[in-house]
Amino acid sequence: MRLFCENDNTVVVLPRLRQEGRKFYHKGWHNFEPEDLAFVVRSGQWRRATWKDAGPGDTCLFVRDAGLGDILRLTPALREVAQRGMKIEMAVYPHFADIFDGSPHVSKVRTFKAGSHPQYPETEADFVIDLFFAVDGYDNPATRMVSRIDRFGIKISGHPPADKTMVFNLNPKAQEVADKLLEPLEGKPFIVFSSKSWANNLRSWVGEYYSPAARMLGEHGYECVYVGKPSPDSAEGFLDLRGETQNSCQELAGIVNRATAIVSPDTGTMHLGEVLGRPTLGLFGNTNPQEVIQYYEHTVALSGNELVSCPPCLKHQGSCDKCMRAITPEMVVSAVLDLVA
Repeated sequence: MRLFCENDNTVVVLPRLRQEGRKFYHKGWHNFEPEDLAFVVRSGQWRRATWKDAGPGDTCLFVRDAGLGDILRLTPALREVAQRGMKIEMAVYPHFADIFDGSPHVSKVRTFKAGSHPQYPETEADFVIDLFFAVDGYDNPATRMVSRIDRFGIKISGHPPADKTMVFNLNPKAQEVADKLLEPLEGKPFIVFSSKSWANNLRSWVGEYYSPAARMLGEHGYECVYVGKPSPDSAEGFLDLRGETQNSCQELAGIVNRATAIVSPDTGTMHLGEVLGRPTLGLFGNTNPQEVIQYYEHTVALSGNELVSCPPCLKHQGSCDKCMRAITPEMVVSAVLDLVA
């Protein structure tokens, strides 16, 4: 860890330096091992680096809970931090850890129990930045329409990232696993459909709509693959892979990577479709596509709230599904065929 010495000839006694005994430090920046910090700060002549001081060699630990889409939208801000020469570590739920497999910017991934909120001590890194709920609030009308890509950048560096492109590296071994799961399709073109959002039931498309959509797409020569969390909804007409990849973002990405197109509510599969460059149809109801996909190049939105003249409520849980129910299977199929034309 890097600390700034406020005065010349500051004395520090470090027990591990038995032969040297006392050590004198001049005014300026000095690096210390974590086990030294308790002895260094006793002198009162030292201060930690501020974000303004951050530079090459400093370690920054970012702590973020969920979900897949949010973590992908965090990556442009992480890239800017890495471009400053800083070493980046991430702390996330275990089932999101493989998002950073092969990452050019993240050097280490820690995990913590899903549903918990760990408090890492300041000595864990030069900078520990807690991103729990950092961009989640919709209380302020002035900011709730700002893309989370920009909001993460503002939270971390004080400005939106210049490059809005998300970063994801597909693991070849995960692609092999995905290809094995897709073998029943015998190489036929297919459309991926994603099931319910794991965190927000109001984002989910209507369960009874999936099979009719698959049947109609089958009439146009497309197989359909159902991914995401398990649900009781019918999977008639699908290769049902729900639950097969729920603990591996990489394996889900491998399936998405082979698809002709993606159909997904506002959840992680949609963001994977974008980052992998696949034609993606996002189904929106309670969230606003202008905020979510404003920088996306491969994703188009089908917005249910426009069909029922009801603005996005931005709620997380509830029983009202009129906006998503307004998006019929016929609308989805027509939009998919336009996407792949």
